[in-house]
Amino acid sequence: ENGENVSFTIINGEIDILADHSIVELIAPSLIEPNSSGVIDLALYNEHNLTVMQYCISYDASLLGISNVEKTDRIPESWWISFVNHSLYNRSEIFCFGFDPFLPGDGSILELTFDAFTNETQMVEIEFCSVLLADSNSEEVNNYYSGTTLLIDYPSSSIITQPVIADGLLDLLFYINNNETISGLQFD
Repeated sequence: ENGENVSFTIINGEIDILADHSIVELIAPSLIEPNSSGVIDLALYNEHNLTVMQYCISYDASLLGISNVEKTDRIPESWWISFVNHSLYNRSEIFCFGFDPFLPGDGSILELTFDAFTNETQMVEIEFCSVLLADSNSEEVNNYYSGTTLLIDYPSSSIITQPVIADGLLDLLFYINNNETISGLQFD
């Protein structure tokens, strides 16, 4: 009823319900500017000691491409991380494994740098095509995973001057029209 994947086994009339689950999520920045780069966090909420992770991510490769993958502090230092882009198939694969177990927890595990290949405003769907998680004793790990939407756009801004006030200074009002939450502003 809660939407989680739940499995059970029946052995000699005894029913064991396996409700452990892992949730994989892509957390996008509010936007990425055209012909620029942006970092998307890949977060994992896991209840298992993992030794292998593999992610297949699909998107329109004519608009986006992964240029770098960095691990966060949650992944052991000894783990090996790599990725490959399959632009013909509109997907990328990320491989992670190590001999030290990746401990249970939640939060960001990888930072994926996406490059935008367009000058136009675009909405790009980024989805998981598959997720493989394996734990140290090869038990099944149930997964639920969801994608995200990345907005490629310039926030539009306008500057409106106000009349000169009595102290000889000019007041400027900055207006910004944006489709997503903005986490910071810089005017040069």
